[in-house]
Amino acid sequence: FGAKRLPGLAKSLGKSTKEFKSALEEE
Repeated sequence: FGAKRLPGLAKSLGKSTKEFKSALEEE
């Protein structure tokens, strides 16, 4: 687990969190 993977991991995490939030707001 290197520092190179961190930005991509944070990006994908933020993306999934964003999609999760929008899904909750649609309910």
